[in-house]
Amino acid sequence: MICYNSNLQFIIIIIIIIFIFSPSKLNLDEQHFWKICSDGNIEEIRKLPQNEQLNVNCQNNDGETPLYVACQNGQIDIVKILLNDKRISIRKKTNKGKTVFDIIKTNNHSEIMKLIKEADTGNFQTTNNHKNEIITIK
Repeated sequence: MICYNSNLQFIIIIIIIIFIFSPSKLNLDEQHFWKICSDGNIEEIRKLPQNEQLNVNCQNNDGETPLYVACQNGQIDIVKILLNDKRISIRKKTNKGKTVFDIIKTNNHSEIMKLIKEADTGNFQTTNNHKNEIITIK
């Protein structure tokens, strides 16, 4: 019995170490951008320089994009800003095969669903409040 508990403890410690020290798929700029979108930090997103090199569809270790987490967290203003960038991929899937449509439906964010559907059909209208805020639209 002692050997079993020791082996189990050792395995748990190894799993924890792997989880803590597993490298993020995101570089520092992407991590910052992703967190701003997740938190809905409008002030910070406005401070970001216009950067065409920033991967606006960057994915974390779970395959979630900044748009995905903004939708998940109900960050409607962030979603509006992101949809102003034509590089945003609305249909990008997570590692579990989920899209923004799935998470919006799960969390019942009807206003965000309306925006995403408009963007998906090409009918998204930008507003003066959010036009050209993060990145130059190509």
